[in-house]
Amino acid sequence: MLDVQGTWDEALSILQPALTLAPNDSKMTAEVYYAIAQPLHHQRRLAEAEQHLREAVRLSPEYPGAHNGLGNVLRDQSRFEEALVCYQAALILRPDLPEFHNNLGNVLRELNRLPEAETAYREALGLRPDYSDAWSNLGNLLHERGANLEAIQAHRRALELTPDDAVAHMNIGPPLLFEGELTEGWNAYEWRWR
Repeated sequence: MLDVQGTWDEALSILQPALTLAPNDSKMTAEVYYAIAQPLHHQRRLAEAEQHLREAVRLSPEYPGAHNGLGNVLRDQSRFEEALVCYQAALILRPDLPEFHNNLGNVLRELNRLPEAETAYREALGLRPDYSDAWSNLGNLLHERGANLEAIQAHRRALELTPDDAVAHMNIGPPLLFEGELTEGWNAYEWRWR
């Protein structure tokens, strides 16, 4: 953990002076604010990350990554309605990015808007069929809706794509258990301890 923390601190020490060096170009300055927000977010310095991302959006409202990044920071603060607005803004600018659809699905799921969340995950998968996280998120949503057989299929697809992902193994466990596949369900759930 100290090595990771040191890496984020080093990134900040390199990026922060760039604000004073950035030319009088709002798009480039917005990108610097966005870049600074990334290590702040990873360090869980969410208020600071939010401040930098809001400045990036103010300077360059057409910058989809800034809207998406702000949505991520707001989601991590459980400010789901605000995050939703950010993800929608990002998708208006870049509807072709599956990560944005996946993030939209995650926040819609938090807001218990499950049909809309399912649509967002499926749109992400339509853009990138090998998107393991979206398959896993779709599987979790289907399990929440009681569609365990479909959930198992989605989780199996995630595992085909990322067979060493402990979270994907854990996620398939509950729908398997609900369907009476006790041995396979417990094995999948406990796989993460390997």
